Amino acid sequence: MTLRGMRPVLASKYYPPESAEARRARRIPISESYGALELITDAGSRWHGVDRAYINSQLRMVVEGINKRDEVVSKWRVVPQRFRL
Repeated sequence: MTLRGMRPVLASKYYPPESAEARRARRIPISESYGALELITDAGSRWHGVDRAYINSQLRMVVEGINKRDEVVSKWRVVPQRFRL
C-alpha cells in the first residue's frame, strides 16, 4: 500500500537488526529490536519492522513477528505452517 494505492511488490529485502541498512531505516519508526523489511514497488520503497524474514522453498518471502498495530502488514496473508522453516 502506497499513497498511490495498492501496488505489486517487485522485490523485497530484509536487513537484520544489527545491519547498517536497518539502522538507517530507523529514521522511520522501527524499533531497534526489529529488522527492517524493504518492499520495493514501481512507486518506491516501503519499510516495515519485523522480527525475522526469510525465503521459503517456494521462493517467497516469509515474515515473522510483525507489529500488530501496522494496518498494512496486519492484512498480509498468513503463510501455512508447512511452508515455514
